[in-house]
Amino acid sequence: MSIGVSVLCVPWLRWAQPNLPRPIKVNLAFPIFYIIATLFVTIVPMYVTPVETGYGCLMIFSAVPVYFVFISWKQKPKFFVKAV
Repeated sequence: MSIGVSVLCVPWLRWAQPNLPRPIKVNLAFPIFYIIATLFVTIVPMYVTPVETGYGCLMIFSAVPVYFVFISWKQKPKFFVKAV
């Protein structure tokens, strides 16, 4: 799922910033096909086994608060830094 979101940036950047220098240019058919395949692989299990897929998504999205507390938060209190 996260790689599909990364690939979604390829067409968006090509549209939003067309003159930005890129090390590799690919045909837009490849990222579009990849995005469609990623959506298929993500949505079909949600339909077939929603509970198990929900647990998997919950585990994936549980990393978001961890990121904000340990990575994004730059001015942590000293007691927090020492405890970690």
